[in-house]
Amino acid sequence: MKIALWVLAAICFVSLLLFFTLAPRPVARTESLPWQIEVIDRTHVSVIGLVLNQTTIFEMRDRFQNLEGLTLFETDKGQLTLEAYFGKVSIGSLLVRLIARLSATQAELQQLKQQAVNRLRAKSGDIKWLLADEVKELLMQKKITGLSLIPVYSGLDQSFFQQRFGEPDFRQQLDASSVRWFYFDTGVSLLIDDEGKELIEYQLPEDLKVASPE
Repeated sequence: MKIALWVLAAICFVSLLLFFTLAPRPVARTESLPWQIEVIDRTHVSVIGLVLNQTTIFEMRDRFQNLEGLTLFETDKGQLTLEAYFGKVSIGSLLVRLIARLSATQAELQQLKQQAVNRLRAKSGDIKWLLADEVKELLMQKKITGLSLIPVYSGLDQSFFQQRFGEPDFRQQLDASSVRWFYFDTGVSLLIDDEGKELIEYQLPEDLKVASPE
């Protein structure tokens, strides 16, 4: 009888272990909504529980749990950026993917480029430099300077965004199906595409004013 009980207990333990190991990773959730934005001061903006120029990628990983990658990008013009990619996150009624831009000087980024273990070239001409795991861990204390939210489900129309973000300060018509909206006071820009994915971007208000085509 004791042997049978031990066998049954062992089977239960293995079953639980397999469940937690093989079960799909749950979608991370946050209570703050993408249109609830607080400009704390000229160098800090708070959104979805994160603060630009204060929250580190380590803290963001601890919050959302599903960091999928940390990569160095180089444009065809030689500009380097360091970005972290997260899996699906549930924010209110929206299911989104998150991209965080990290603080680093061009000198630091050039050094990371020299340490890259491989590179991939996109059709656009941009290069994705792959970093070793030990290098990525050293970057976990880098602060986030900007955020991009990409809704998983496309088809969100202009009325959806206007009801939540309000009337934009400036509209830039990109083509027949897509337009960009700019909110200079909060550092938010929206890409609304009737035929593709929408994009919500956050940066410091003064940085958005510099990047704006207005």
